[in-house]
Amino acid sequence: MKKVLFLIATCLVSLNLMAIDVIVLRNSTRIDAKIIEVTDTEIKYKKANNLDGPLFTQKVENISAIIYENGDVTSYAETAQMQTPQQTVAQSPAKKQTNADSTGKSAGIKFNPQPSDDYWFGLTVGYMSKQQKATYNGKTEKGSFIIGQEGKVTPGILLGFTMNPTFKYGLGLRSGIFIEYGMETYKVYGDYYTEYKYFAQDLTLSVPLQLSYRYEIIPKLSIMLYTGPVFDFGAYKSVKTGSETTKNLYSYKIGGEDYDEEKGYSGFNALWGIGGAIQWDRLRLDIGGNFGMINKYEHDTYDVKWNQPIYTTLTCFF
Repeated sequence: MKKVLFLIATCLVSLNLMAIDVIVLRNSTRIDAKIIEVTDTEIKYKKANNLDGPLFTQKVENISAIIYENGDVTSYAETAQMQTPQQTVAQSPAKKQTNADSTGKSAGIKFNPQPSDDYWFGLTVGYMSKQQKATYNGKTEKGSFIIGQEGKVTPGILLGFTMNPTFKYGLGLRSGIFIEYGMETYKVYGDYYTEYKYFAQDLTLSVPLQLSYRYEIIPKLSIMLYTGPVFDFGAYKSVKTGSETTKNLYSYKIGGEDYDEEKGYSGFNALWGIGGAIQWDRLRLDIGGNFGMINKYEHDTYDVKWNQPIYTTLTCFF
């Protein structure tokens, strides 16, 4: 305060030497000027050394006093004090966003701000694999999904429609509807070295219903994690060997002593999925896996689940 009073006194002496107005800012900066207009909220002026130059504006809340060329002084100290509570109210939403408590200190937990984009729907294409997992006597064996080749998977492609709205704090819902097409081949030799070729196809409709969390690192760039159930509905299966063709719907039952006549194999499958993604603007790359929760085939000594060990997809949002 003493510094400001000293500066005002100095300015009053200077005014006797030349006819100019002086604006004293709250940080004690002096501006030699020609006052053009004064309102309740701002001061418009031109610099004293360039009266034909541009018009400048200074907010009243930044001004401590104005010393006019005739020696009159207008103080804005009271105006600044009156505006202080208003500034505090205006800042309160920001404090909420940073989770500050009543003392103004950070609570230490920061929620993810709402991502800057608002893309809900997209088209998806990708790769996926399917596999059978058999468990018996504490041991596990894995084989391809359609034919059951030991230690292998049935590769396929995935195409569909993604719905992934993001709500408050980055939480969202990952869903959609996808068509999965799998295909595998297999060769065996029978009597008299006769070669038999198997060509198998699988068509499934898949609907995920998962909880997602997306964090925006910088504008347009975000990462996402999600988990939840996935529901598969078998649509079609075809197995061709040599000149003999067998086609069955997924709701078929396989007869014989080694199969459960009442349950058999059903096209419906419930899995639990987990995955992650990285998104840049409208493009997103996903990777994850889905694992069977229900037994598709049960026997006295073993049971079988259907898994999707890995998938990777690319989605374009619109």
